[in-house]
Amino acid sequence: MVPGIRAQQKEQTRQRIAEAAARLFGERGFDRTSVRDIASTAGVDPALVLHYFGNKRALFGDVMGEPGDGADLAIDDAADFVLNSLTAKLDERATGALAQLRSMLTNEDAREHARAELTNLARLLSEALPGEDRDARAHLLLATNLGVAIARELLQVEPLTDRSPADVAALLRPAVEGLVRAADPPDPT
Repeated sequence: MVPGIRAQQKEQTRQRIAEAAARLFGERGFDRTSVRDIASTAGVDPALVLHYFGNKRALFGDVMGEPGDGADLAIDDAADFVLNSLTAKLDERATGALAQLRSMLTNEDAREHARAELTNLARLLSEALPGEDRDARAHLLLATNLGVAIARELLQVEPLTDRSPADVAALLRPAVEGLVRAADPPDPT
């Protein structure tokens, strides 16, 4: 076999395994997905899954991406960043996001991965916010996205599932813009 073709086939097999894992993690969560299930869905032997990824935890990390993958991200418009992030997470093609949502509720490793990602994004977002309490507002903005994603994707709340991700983001825009603009704390008197 030609070396270039062999490398291409290996990459296709690796990609097929990763896609199967993302789908199953999204449907079942980390704890209820086995290496055998992933292998069966990908149409490969379980040993091949371990050959490419080492173990299930490493495969999950590969599917989720490393926390801080967006470390060089520049945020020009905080509201657009938050709403575009939400739209991407709600997009049906974002199976990794669904896997992360489902798994972080039941698995400590997945929860730690999500926490690290949230902390990194909040740091980047807080730098783009004006005024005081930037860190708290950045975390609130991201927590809002998380809550909407859980309500729509995991709990299947109908007023949210009946709308497109873009429509959900448009409905949320005034609240997000309010948190972005909340530059000064309210006067206590």
